[in-house]
Amino acid sequence: MWQSLKEWARACGQGWWAVVSGLVSAMAGLLQDLVSSGVLGPVAQTNIIVPSWVWYLAAVLGLLSGSLVAFHRMRVERDAARSDLKEWQARRPKPELTGSVYGIIAGPEGEKTAIMVQLGVQNTGPMPSIVRKWGLSLKLPDGRWIAPTLHHLDRPMTFQIPGQKTKTYEPSSFIYEKTTTVPIEVGGQRAGLLFAWTPPPKKRHK
Repeated sequence: MWQSLKEWARACGQGWWAVVSGLVSAMAGLLQDLVSSGVLGPVAQTNIIVPSWVWYLAAVLGLLSGSLVAFHRMRVERDAARSDLKEWQARRPKPELTGSVYGIIAGPEGEKTAIMVQLGVQNTGPMPSIVRKWGLSLKLPDGRWIAPTLHHLDRPMTFQIPGQKTKTYEPSSFIYEKTTTVPIEVGGQRAGLLFAWTPPPKKRHK
């Protein structure tokens, strides 16, 4: 609060002419009232040309003008800071990542369908980047899109692929383990797996 008060006073200093005018008007109005009331001693009868309320009004307007100058100065500085921030955000490098799918294996697992995707991601941008989140969307032959639920492995998992030998995958084989904590260097590439389940088909009520 004290810092804000100092900044406000410093900004009001830019409109010193308005502040000084307000203070002078206030003093003139007070002095006129004191003289008129005889507080300062007997005075000769005079015809007051300017009523006291005019001086007080001028004082209020002067002080308000000083505050307006202070607000205007702070607003200009704020707008300039916002403009600089937007310009910096527009100029700063942005991540550029290119993904590739090498193969997909899918098979029934109870009422669900297990999907294994082998893919890679390459950093084609100007700076090292990480990938915080992964998702999977599939387009079915009938044109519908589905979003299978990704399954993050925390232990080795063995898969039996029809016509092939049983294969065990370690958690470190999956793409999210290779991209979420260690940045992909510029021009570098990471390859790995994604494992997901499709939701069971909805049962039709007869």
